[in-house]
Amino acid sequence: MEKMVSSASSKLIQWRLWPVYTILSSIISILIVVCANAFQLYDGPDLKVKWDTTVKYSAGFRMDDQDDDLVGSANINADDGDRNFDSGLISNRLDVFSEMDILYQNFGFRISGAGWVDTVYLDDNDNDSPGTFNGTGENDEFTDDTEQLHGKNVELLDAFVFGRGKLGNMPVSFRLGRHTMIWGETLFMAKNGIAHGQAPLDAVKAQTVPGTQAKELFMPTGQLSGQIQLNPNLSLNAYWQYEWRRSRMCSAGSYCSDADMIDAGGERILPGMDTPFGPAYLDRGDDLGAGNSTGEFGESNFENYGVGIRFRSEKIDTDFGVYYVHFNENMPYWIYTVEETPSVTADGFKVGEYFLAFPEDIHMIGMSFGTQIGDVNVSGEISGRINAPLVGTSAFDGTGKNNDDNPAYAQGNTLHANLSAIYFMGGTALWEGANLFAEAGYTDLLEITDNDEAVDDSRDDWALGFRMLFEPSYYQVLPGVDITVPLGLGYNVAGKSPTDLKFNANGADRGGDFSVGVDLTYFNVWKFGIKYTNYFGGSTTQTLADRDFISISVKRTF
Repeated sequence: MEKMVSSASSKLIQWRLWPVYTILSSIISILIVVCANAFQLYDGPDLKVKWDTTVKYSAGFRMDDQDDDLVGSANINADDGDRNFDSGLISNRLDVFSEMDILYQNFGFRISGAGWVDTVYLDDNDNDSPGTFNGTGENDEFTDDTEQLHGKNVELLDAFVFGRGKLGNMPVSFRLGRHTMIWGETLFMAKNGIAHGQAPLDAVKAQTVPGTQAKELFMPTGQLSGQIQLNPNLSLNAYWQYEWRRSRMCSAGSYCSDADMIDAGGERILPGMDTPFGPAYLDRGDDLGAGNSTGEFGESNFENYGVGIRFRSEKIDTDFGVYYVHFNENMPYWIYTVEETPSVTADGFKVGEYFLAFPEDIHMIGMSFGTQIGDVNVSGEISGRINAPLVGTSAFDGTGKNNDDNPAYAQGNTLHANLSAIYFMGGTALWEGANLFAEAGYTDLLEITDNDEAVDDSRDDWALGFRMLFEPSYYQVLPGVDITVPLGLGYNVAGKSPTDLKFNANGADRGGDFSVGVDLTYFNVWKFGIKYTNYFGGSTTQTLADRDFISISVKRTF
């Protein structure tokens, strides 16, 4: 903590904050003028136009220095995100989110987008270990892809048309364009749910903001979706995706990254061997898209679709769902090949290549329910995946293995179940109102169907975890001021998931994360927050054990 308040650190923090101060003041000034009445641009009898823009500033501060056990030689391919940040400023970010809805009678159009700047990722970092740096540039600089994703970027989110009408006497509705369609009842454990097969995940948000609900983690995808209400208690739903998108992982070298070769920013794997020609390494090859072993990547093959039936039993006051989903994986699995004849390059001694593969042709069948027991909303889901990829260490062995009909990674049949509860409480002597959200998740490897030799022996056949969020609230503590105190806890009770390295957002066996914060709302317009996040568990399974941090934020919607 002394380092955080030192004169040198204070000057560095001020220098890094200055560009955001300038940008923030400029954007807010413009939005106050342009968007002061943007909540409802037009409100006619047939045509309605609404435009909202939210501006948010946030900063994060690391509490402790690196743990030697987590940056040692055994973690040479998992330590860049740790070494890149000493205690102190880890994020200095400005976000702008804008959305517009246009409605004409029974049809409409929605578009939204986001942009962000984080000056920490546009500057040099604190990595002073060139021998363990997995990138190909300077060890104290972020890789280009990491800088682009975390440092400054813009993205299109929703962009779709929608409508509703009748087919005979049956109400129908549709959406066409980039949007999110998710089924099931997952509350927190998004990758363990039915919805994982329907949309890519923003894993950056899941790891940097523990306790984020699953519905906020899914990213929109180009698709056609629709619903037919067959009768008041029975509906038929379906979708077909013409766009495939990968999930967003923490980029290599970013603060919450614990895999120096995975996804954006990943460039090399280091076997940890020095040679007369420099360090030995495996270079990153082209990503392997679903159904493709040649490196061509990014085109949809239109194999992501699903159909579901939702029905309600009035007798027991319960909603049920039955679903079938076919999808190509949006999370990467890495595979590698060792060269018969290594080569000397400017970066060292190249001994092979590694690839990020996105497995294909996964079938999922699931069921869900939702009901109310007393004052508690209870819901759950169970699903089975056929041909699912498994966590492992995989290698091309020269026998024609690929990412299509002869994959190098292990595959199997798996079971997934989530059970959740939501309880909206009234006032007590300790709070004026409170919300409790809780979910338990279970995953089980039923059968290995292909490449059992590629399964990671350190993984278990099953894993069990839970996550909860408790939010007591206090109203009008000052004129116009409401306060909420969110308390979050995620814990993996037992097992290392055979299907997910980041099961329950952190993957730690008998470990997890805890957070406590204070959120202040001023006249329902300005929102201020401060939160402390702690990662706990043994250093052998909790890879973020030394990365506790404090975050602060302020935002307003115009």
